[in-house]
Amino acid sequence: EHPQLIVLDEVRADEPAMIAPLLANEDAPRQIWSFRGTTVTKRLQSSLSMLARMADSTQSEHMVYQLHRRLPFVVSLKLRQGQLQLREIAEWQFPEASPAEDDAPIYANYVPLLEFGDTLTGKRPQNQLNLPDTFWTN
Repeated sequence: EHPQLIVLDEVRADEPAMIAPLLANEDAPRQIWSFRGTTVTKRLQSSLSMLARMADSTQSEHMVYQLHRRLPFVVSLKLRQGQLQLREIAEWQFPEASPAEDDAPIYANYVPLLEFGDTLTGKRPQNQLNLPDTFWTN
């Protein structure tokens, strides 16, 4: 009745109302969403933003903000020669400074932390992870 975690497999753009409660409710459970298809950064950011906006057009920018806040990490996997391989780990990071206007939307940036499955980018996560600090320098 009140799960601590929800895993959504194959989130589809033609069903935005299904995700609205997961973005609008403050007490929504932890979430993992699964998508199939290309992981081109600009396309992914655009598609997710459109999906969030369509979930509730009366508060579209808030829904985009909530999506990035509730799903802070993006893990990209690829099936190659029958094996699942890690491609990238990225994080939606919010700018440190708030916008000049109070009503201006705050957009997150897509920041790759790990590329090509094993190469650190030198960027650090904004969200706290239970990893030793040396992880990001090795």
